Amino acid sequence: MNVNDKDTDSMQGKSNQRFQALFNYASIGILLTDANGNIILANDFALKQFGYQLIEMVGKKIEMLIPARFHVKHQRYREGYNEHPKSRHMGIGRDLHAINKDGTEFPVEVSLSHYKNDEGHFVIAFVTEITERINAREQIIQLNTELTKLNSELENTVADRTQQLTEALHQLQLAKDEQAVVLNKEKDLGELKSKFISIASHEFRTPLSTILSSIYLINKYEAIEQQPKRKKHIQRIISSVNMLTDILNDFLSLSKMEEGKMQVRISEINIKELVDDMSDDCTIRSQ
Repeated sequence: MNVNDKDTDSMQGKSNQRFQALFNYASIGILLTDANGNIILANDFALKQFGYQLIEMVGKKIEMLIPARFHVKHQRYREGYNEHPKSRHMGIGRDLHAINKDGTEFPVEVSLSHYKNDEGHFVIAFVTEITERINAREQIIQLNTELTKLNSELENTVADRTQQLTEALHQLQLAKDEQAVVLNKEKDLGELKSKFISIASHEFRTPLSTILSSIYLINKYEAIEQQPKRKKHIQRIISSVNMLTDILNDFLSLSKMEEGKMQVRISEINIKELVDDMSDDCTIRSQ
């Protein structure tokens, strides 16, 4: 062996050491299988992932690391890959599961690569456990579901509050309308009271004038033959006093008017007698 051969062997040794370091200290599970799916090699990370010793895995089918229910499908996938091998990421569009020594299943992502030499065709599988990613995804889905539910509840609450506010505004408008009606009624009642007072004042003048004129005329009728006229005017005074009493009673009973209990009293009068009386009053006053 010459110097060049020694240098070559030294370089190959260092290269193998680097490869071993890369293989064993990688933070991802690495499995090497032959064309028949038999496990040839596994790095330390893969051994910890699956809970096996290397001696327990070497020479066994790769399906030992897959749940039994997927064995048949996986064998078909493996055979198809061997027919058309290429580097690719497995599991796109579907969930992949692995199983460790104690039977615990866990979700994984698998990337495949391959190489070929004099010994045959080999497949390299890079296995990554994605339990935390799946949990995070489920938490995000759950959070989105809760947010959707919360948003729906919030929309329903807003709709209910809006409906309640609309109803409250409607009731407020009704109250305003009722208040306006009450105010209009009070206004009408005030005007009615004013008219009543005006009418009552006017009505006071008529009997009072009659009483005054009758008293004046009574003083004029002193002769015996004028006693019938004197009695007539006394009766007019009594009638006018009764009229004043009725007016006062109506005036003091405003509550009847407020309750709509006012009654119209209709009475007949003798126009001829009224005219004669007024004519007598005018004649006597002119004497």
